[in-house]
Amino acid sequence: MKILIDLNIIKKEKLPEQINVTLHHEISSPLTSIMIGSQALSEWFADGSDEKHVISHIKDCSKRIKETMGSSGNLKNIIIDEYLDGIKMVNLSKSKGL
Repeated sequence: MKILIDLNIIKKEKLPEQINVTLHHEISSPLTSIMIGSQALSEWFADGSDEKHVISHIKDCSKRIKETMGSSGNLKNIIIDEYLDGIKMVNLSKSKGL
């Protein structure tokens, strides 16, 4: 059974728990692999090398994604702002703790 959700209906409501759980699972599972793999790779290269710098950047970006996923579970209301050229996007920092 497929359930279709009109996202316009939930703009100002709580993010449905089912969507949040699905997104969290689908993103955090491969993200964990990226984090573990980048940690293992970083041990192969010398400090200060270009490779180590790139791996460090991957690790930092992975942590940012993980933090964003964690904060998405704390949304009280969804605040939508215009991003560019009329594209709308959830403002996570404004949506926390409201």
